Amino acid sequence: MPTLPPHLPPYDEIQVNDGGWLSRFTRHFVKILLDLSLALLAWAFCERIFVSREAWPLHGFLKWALIAMGVNHAFRLTSQHFRLFGFHDGFRVSWAVLSMLAVSLLVSQLVGGANTHAFNLELAIGAAMATGALWLMVRAVIRVQYESWDHRTSARSTDSQRTIIIGAGRLGALVCEEMRRNPARIIHLVPNTSGSNAILMPGIQ
Repeated sequence: MPTLPPHLPPYDEIQVNDGGWLSRFTRHFVKILLDLSLALLAWAFCERIFVSREAWPLHGFLKWALIAMGVNHAFRLTSQHFRLFGFHDGFRVSWAVLSMLAVSLLVSQLVGGANTHAFNLELAIGAAMATGALWLMVRAVIRVQYESWDHRTSARSTDSQRTIIIGAGRLGALVCEEMRRNPARIIHLVPNTSGSNAILMPGIQ
């Protein structure tokens, strides 16, 4: 087994250069706009189905935007890496949908049915389901597109680097999966703890 460099930091303390604060801010802002647009699209679609009137009240859009993006922020959905979207991320989106349903029920009870600006619970339930479906679909499409583009890029490259990953847990497996799509030959996964929670991957020691 190759000799490892001394004094390596734990894998969860390693800083990754991802373009600086401006790049991170831009990506996060685009994700917020994307999720907000999908939430409003879902509300408009459901309002077209459930509400039989020509004028769409602005207060309904504003309330739903606050509910959807408040829950989105609480579950940190815009902090997800869309190109690495996986099962656990989908589980968080599902919990966010349930939370939107609960908040909608609470708001409808607080506002009341007699109020001019009453919150339509049936509409909110449909919008919550549609919003969650759109969030999941867009993330899945981005993941699939990234996989397809990355495989084409890797296929054109002939160079290969021997790589050792420090940390054989879930994060190490995710890093390994990501690097295997690039011209890197993973030869070892080295646990950085003495526990027995290392993940086995075929073809890698």
